[in-house]
Amino acid sequence: MDTATITQFAQHTFAVLQPYLPILAAKAAEEIGKKVPESVGKLWQAVKAKFAAKPAAQESVTDLLAKPGNENRQGAFLN
Repeated sequence: MDTATITQFAQHTFAVLQPYLPILAAKAAEEIGKKVPESVGKLWQAVKAKFAAKPAAQESVTDLLAKPGNENRQGAFLN
């Protein structure tokens, strides 16, 4: 198959699928959205596990969990 034929095929395929792309994108976003909380939870557990070995770091995690909106606690966690 030559390049021109492949290009025409790709253009035709895109033209056929174009009306359905918003529906496909919405469905994909919905599926990704379902998996985000699980992934974030796993990441948070990994962070907490790393910090558990260090008492000062563990204290910053505990403090942040108690008051997540506190900027001082956020800063201590990030440092």
